[in-house]
Amino acid sequence: MRDLVIERHYNTDAETLFAFLTEEEHIPKWWCPEGVSVVKETMVFDQQGPWTVTMRGDDTGELHKVSGKIVEYNPPHRLRYTWGWHDDDNDARGHESEVSFDIKPDGDGVKLTMRHIGLESEESLENHRSGWESTMTKLDRIFA
Repeated sequence: MRDLVIERHYNTDAETLFAFLTEEEHIPKWWCPEGVSVVKETMVFDQQGPWTVTMRGDDTGELHKVSGKIVEYNPPHRLRYTWGWHDDDNDARGHESEVSFDIKPDGDGVKLTMRHIGLESEESLENHRSGWESTMTKLDRIFA
């Protein structure tokens, strides 16, 4: 199994950043890599239980579905959920991994540590690294 860790510093407070990570009105502003948009989501992060997001490639129109279970919600410090892509042909859920976001005070702002653990291959690690780096760039612009 492979693990991905991405860290960022933002000049904001933990409550504001946590709100952007978890509140329905903010999720479409940063969720998904650049060039991909949320078309449907069922995420209620303040309750443990299932979530689903369907994304669409802005240029290709291709749909990509990912789902999981919210396993930890500790505002404004930690969010953790399982993650699994769905097969395009029959909607079968594939390999399960786990994503977490940790927020800690850091000088004049906060440090965000995103972990995506349990990725099944080096190829999966690199694909997720590319996607998460692009996704985090959206957050970078929000908190610039």
